[in-house]
Amino acid sequence: MPTRTKEDYLNMIHSQAQSHFRTQQAAARSKKQARPGINSFSVFISVNVWGWFYQYLKSRVGKKHPFVDYTHSTSNGVFKMVSTSSPDNNDNIKMVLVADWATDTPESNKVAALMREQNSDYSIHLGDVYYVGAPQEIHDNFIGPTAPWPKGRSGSLAIPGNHEYYSNGNPFFRDLLPRMSALRPAGGEPYRQHASFFCLENDYWRIIALDNGYYSVGPLLIEYIIRPDAHLDDKLIAWLQKEFPPNENDKRGVIIFSHIQYCSAFEPQYPKTAEVLKKIFGDREVIWLWGHEHRFAAYGKYHSKDGITAYGRCIGHGGMPVEIGKIRFGRECYALPDPKKMKGCPLVCYDNRKKEIVEKTILGHNGYVILTLNSNRLTIEYKDSSTWLFREEWEVDGNGRLSGKARNNPDVALTLVTDSYDDAVSSGHPAPASQ
Repeated sequence: MPTRTKEDYLNMIHSQAQSHFRTQQAAARSKKQARPGINSFSVFISVNVWGWFYQYLKSRVGKKHPFVDYTHSTSNGVFKMVSTSSPDNNDNIKMVLVADWATDTPESNKVAALMREQNSDYSIHLGDVYYVGAPQEIHDNFIGPTAPWPKGRSGSLAIPGNHEYYSNGNPFFRDLLPRMSALRPAGGEPYRQHASFFCLENDYWRIIALDNGYYSVGPLLIEYIIRPDAHLDDKLIAWLQKEFPPNENDKRGVIIFSHIQYCSAFEPQYPKTAEVLKKIFGDREVIWLWGHEHRFAAYGKYHSKDGITAYGRCIGHGGMPVEIGKIRFGRECYALPDPKKMKGCPLVCYDNRKKEIVEKTILGHNGYVILTLNSNRLTIEYKDSSTWLFREEWEVDGNGRLSGKARNNPDVALTLVTDSYDDAVSSGHPAPASQ
């Protein structure tokens, strides 16, 4: 049974101090439920106040978990895809993915149940275990006997977000990664996901999942002066250079997963990862899915000044309440795209549908994503808890070029910003490079 509600998560910001306080609030509530006669004031002082102070200070001045690569692993982190439904044809793969899901609420449990119904080969989490990726939160969402995480038939994998590093990343590396793995094509002991990044590949596609959360949390006080830029660790860059060297004969389509966004119409942009990918893949266009923002949004063809060209999708609507507006002076006021933050990033559509109002906060819909790979064709379907929202179909040709078409569910009123949903999979209205 879930132990938290959507009300527990309302009005959260990207704040390590607030996340630790919410963690201690949950711990205090559990302590009082276990011992109904306990003095509430003593619990407040010992758990909410001193517990918060200790845990927050420990995470802020304590040592972050060392960044781990595949040097001491039995694999190189590049896993061949395996279809359990047709083992002789690993070009047909189905996977489900979700971001910002691990909240331990009825809403996240429902999303997990829907993902499980897909009976997919792989299930992948794109980061953020709330509130701080603590051991109990890892247990309750992923690895406990009643944890709702839907395991894929061929494997389950995960990358961290910023919230896992609010506890210095220790529970993620120590508790979660040993449970993440992928089947080997020839059988035998599964590949273990030893590091916070990986690649799934077959003859037509490469799916590269990157950890850009490690440097999304800065040192105490300094991060308020200099915003963390979510750059990639040198070990991860070295892995990319080693495993994906320039090869004019490799014409596979490239899909990128990360937690922190490349571009956004609502929050800051983080182009550092895209600049590394540009050096690795050159002029190759990629499809890029990320989380961090708690909404669904699709962007058209975009590149920053020195970044790779990408078709971006934000899928951070997995489990956190999707706060799309507030009630102010009796009126519904919705969050709108911010041209100052967009920097030429071409927003095509986003989900601004009202699901309910809770404590004067307008909430939208949670959801997940289904990827289906069929030889050189790729279908990506974005779903909420009751239906599909948006579907795109891609092909990669013999020269490695991507082409696609898109359509929305006519029964779902997504907010369309450009002339057509096809702008999400074509040049549409090309955006100028940001500065």
